[in-house]
Amino acid sequence: MEAYRFGVTYLLTHSGLSKSEKIFLIKAATQAYLTDESRKTVVTDNFQGVVSVGNYATFGGTSGVQFDVSLDHNNFGKVNLRFLVHEHSLQNFVADA
Repeated sequence: MEAYRFGVTYLLTHSGLSKSEKIFLIKAATQAYLTDESRKTVVTDNFQGVVSVGNYATFGGTSGVQFDVSLDHNNFGKVNLRFLVHEHSLQNFVADA
């Protein structure tokens, strides 16, 4: 029996970050979630910071593990972001013949 994991990552961010910076941070938070890391250092040419696991949180009708990110950005100074990772699982059931 195979099981599949899938989910959605929501991002509350600084509007000045580029699309590639946002995608990089979403990947970092999702990887930290999937590997059960409590802290993950992120570094690019434009910023450095730490992704840290928060508590289980609810945002509207969605709930999941919250990640907080604190960055020192070259253009914007101190930037704080928040992620919510909402996971689902689905098992591949096969009926007995």
